[in-house]
Amino acid sequence: MDGLEDHTMNLTPEHTPAPDGSELEFKLAVPASRVSAIMTELNEDHPAKSTVLQAHYFDTPDDRLAAAGLSLRLRQHGGRWFQTLKMKGKHGNLHRAEHEVAVDAPPGSKMPLIDLRRHHGTTAGRAASEALAQAGGHAGGNALGLVARYGTRVVRTSRQISFRKSLIELALDQGHIVAGDQRIPVCELEMELKQGHPSALAALARRWLKRHGLWLLAEAKADRGRRLAQGQSAPSATKAQPVKLDAEATTADAMARTVVANCLSHILPNAAAVAEGSVDADHVHQLRVGLRRLRTALQELAELSSDMPTRVERPIAQVFRALGTHRDQAQVIDAITPRLIEAGARGTAWAGRTDEPVDLAGLVRQPAFQIALVRAAEFAFSEEKRRPTSDATSVRKYLRSRLRRLHANVVGNGRQFKQLDTEHQHQVRKQLKRLRYLCEFASPLFDKASVDGYLDSLKPAQEALGDHNDYSVAEAMARPCAKKDKDARFAVHWLNEAQRDTARKAHRTLKKVEHAPRFWKNRLTELAPTGLNGR
Repeated sequence: MDGLEDHTMNLTPEHTPAPDGSELEFKLAVPASRVSAIMTELNEDHPAKSTVLQAHYFDTPDDRLAAAGLSLRLRQHGGRWFQTLKMKGKHGNLHRAEHEVAVDAPPGSKMPLIDLRRHHGTTAGRAASEALAQAGGHAGGNALGLVARYGTRVVRTSRQISFRKSLIELALDQGHIVAGDQRIPVCELEMELKQGHPSALAALARRWLKRHGLWLLAEAKADRGRRLAQGQSAPSATKAQPVKLDAEATTADAMARTVVANCLSHILPNAAAVAEGSVDADHVHQLRVGLRRLRTALQELAELSSDMPTRVERPIAQVFRALGTHRDQAQVIDAITPRLIEAGARGTAWAGRTDEPVDLAGLVRQPAFQIALVRAAEFAFSEEKRRPTSDATSVRKYLRSRLRRLHANVVGNGRQFKQLDTEHQHQVRKQLKRLRYLCEFASPLFDKASVDGYLDSLKPAQEALGDHNDYSVAEAMARPCAKKDKDARFAVHWLNEAQRDTARKAHRTLKKVEHAPRFWKNRLTELAPTGLNGR
């Protein structure tokens, strides 16, 4: 099976079990055209195991567990029932805390009663107790009104293989998620690390992504079931969350991994939504923001870790630029058109003749891009490399130098912004965005109020540069049509004149950045968080 073997080995020190109470896995969407090929590969050499799985998911009527990143399930498997509580980690659904217990149904009942006390003392159990305590009850039995919110019925075709000294389970799930009279199909391949090395799981995922044209899913079945129960047809766009250093982030290397993980938790849900066919402007926008944040991390934090996956930059940049083209086609003209019509134009029909529409789903499903995301995820959840000098003080020193350089570039270019050509003006905008994201990454090591104050001083410049960029992009779209289209000629002239005003405004706001209080200059704003050795 192309280097894959059934698991018949004895465990050795090289086959380190995955941490107790957790699961590390990739979920991959399987298009209908590839089901047969995947089934053939799963059954190669030896028949795979086929099992019918029925599950019921429980929550409060207002979904308090889901809001806390938890899912509570009763699942029947092989004639037995199992109660499982899962909690999302810093890698979202890639790496979750999990606690599972076998349970029996009471005499005369078809299924067991749900009882959160079965998870007492576990990480997920404590989180569930805290989430439900806010409702004014306790986590014992079903005192908090836990109800079956949705369920699943799938046929699982599974096989465990030995790959690169690790044990990995491949499971193809086909079936449905059901909530009331609503149902949605399931067709996905789960790859779970049972024992061994995360790098082996990532390598196997890359192989199957490329071979079968699969793509990463970010939502677990529980997430999709909750949406179905709530009548939500598509997931909402995911926004960036603040970077948090936990007790495991003890070195510069760990900080780099934490930041990349944070970027991925922003990227993956939006990328999955687009890959599944969403053309929602918020999904596309947040995906672009997430990719820009990740590119900033790869470039600005590279020296914090010798393992930083800089090789993913090229495929990520290619998708980022293509998404930018889509954004220009779909949003810039929508924003500019009312202003052009108010100024005297009849319309912007010329805008539809400039470029072919971007195939968003096909773009995000590209194997090169999906493999890049897997490589970034591998870096994020792999064990940190410790260096004795990489404490909070040295990390702050490194960040201070990067922030100082970016700030100086923005200020220096801002002084002559009106004299710069369009390309260099666009570079200033990119520098400002990179400065903003690096400030956000550095925030855990400095006083939050001081960081927020500096970020607030950047906002007027960001808005002014954004407006100026939109006028410039619209002019570039109109110019090729100007010879044959009267409205395009009008647009080129009007937009060119408008950019004189937007350039002046951008120049004024950039001058204010020069005098913004820089949090990295004041040592009183430095913090030594629990997660980074700095005390």
